[in-house]
Amino acid sequence: MGVDFVQDRDCRVKRELGLDRLVGLLKSRGQAAMLARKLEESGEDPEMATIRRVVLYPSGPVEEEVRMADLMKAGAVLEPFAPLCEGCTANFREAPFGCCGYLNYPISNAEEQWLMGRLPSSTSCVAWIYLRAVLRELKIDGAPVARLRGELYFERDEPVVRTWDTGGEQIAVTSDQILHLLFYTGPVSPLQAVFVALFTGLIPHDISPEEMQVIVQDTPAMQHHLALPPDTVALLEDTQLGTFLMALMSAAINEEILLIDA
Repeated sequence: MGVDFVQDRDCRVKRELGLDRLVGLLKSRGQAAMLARKLEESGEDPEMATIRRVVLYPSGPVEEEVRMADLMKAGAVLEPFAPLCEGCTANFREAPFGCCGYLNYPISNAEEQWLMGRLPSSTSCVAWIYLRAVLRELKIDGAPVARLRGELYFERDEPVVRTWDTGGEQIAVTSDQILHLLFYTGPVSPLQAVFVALFTGLIPHDISPEEMQVIVQDTPAMQHHLALPPDTVALLEDTQLGTFLMALMSAAINEEILLIDA
């Protein structure tokens, strides 16, 4: 597994299980479901199988041997808590424990291309002006992501690059920088989430400065300005990075912090 993210809302599920345990159980359940399908397709009994997986610890990746039965048992602990998620406004995935999500490594080339394609095309729109200012002010150089480039974490050895001509000057932004902004600047506040939504076109790139100021002062107002036609919603739901953007939108609308463990 890779990046974990969860909307920081106090609820009975998080109080009784603890946040770290909840995330761990969700990851075990997800792994078990995916591997069980593959084993069944090959004619094997999932409950009798043993797998080897790579776990990312602070000291680096470690390969571990795990019994599938143990993964499946861990996931079953969640079942009594699932009904508590019904109707929760933080449940952006509209599923049990839908305030949580994670990205699997490696991040695909298609996902990086998709993300970079959502950046503004014009250098005169509000989105571009804010994007350039944020990258400069926060010194977002992409270094934490560049260090991870390689087969384990990314399909691409080099980042995707977008360039803009500002009248004689070529300005480039890389996917390393955008992923650095998303995952390596600590917990995401509702206001930060609003700006990411703007940069990625979930809020129209050409929104007026006056309308943007209204959202800055009242982040839940973002929901009245979202540019989410059906094809965009489908792309968000079908991509890992899209699911993360949905979590950001939910955090901003609910005025809650999005916690990230990358």
